Amino acid sequence: MELQLILGSWSQIVHETTFDILGYIKLHWIEFIATIFSLLYLYLEIKEKKSLWLVGILSSGLFSVVFFNSSFYADFGLNFYYVIISIYGWYNWRGKAMAEQELRIRNITATEIITLTLITIGSYLVLLAILLYVPNYFDLASSAFPYVDALLVAASLTATWMLSQKIVEHWYVWIVVNFISIGMFGLKDLYFTSTLYAVYFVGSIIGLSTWLKH
Repeated sequence: MELQLILGSWSQIVHETTFDILGYIKLHWIEFIATIFSLLYLYLEIKEKKSLWLVGILSSGLFSVVFFNSSFYADFGLNFYYVIISIYGWYNWRGKAMAEQELRIRNITATEIITLTLITIGSYLVLLAILLYVPNYFDLASSAFPYVDALLVAASLTATWMLSQKIVEHWYVWIVVNFISIGMFGLKDLYFTSTLYAVYFVGSIIGLSTWLKH
């Protein structure tokens, strides 16, 4: 009797959980599809497949809608940058391959560290000013977590450019960005996106390990 009650309770839990998940997907289908494309992007990135850039264009376009509706304006703008850098990355990786001059994984140089650090700081300050003042000017909802969001987006801009050059240290940047993003998006009830960044966090560690072997 007790076993039947326990099994019955589990059946109810599974049914209710499935219903909740399906209901959430129905309400957040754009976020769900964008998450699927983003997971594929991560796999292709680890494997150094140039098709990652084409998948990135699709996921970025979808996530731009999600982030605008959730008042993550910096991330909204970031996804437009992702589209542009994805086109550049595709031609850069493809062009090198066609010229039989394969773009190889390499370490960052001292000059690049200094340059990219200054660019990242400058990007952060510009993005922060935009997030603090522009939404009010256009009568939009205040930006969610402007200080953290601006920092993550600035770092993401840098990491994506580093990826386009196959600089191995871009994975270190992603590890930090992805870890913080898990909590930030979770606080805005973007559960697919938060879960995606949890997978990204693990994937970044795997990607770093994989690239370091080259």
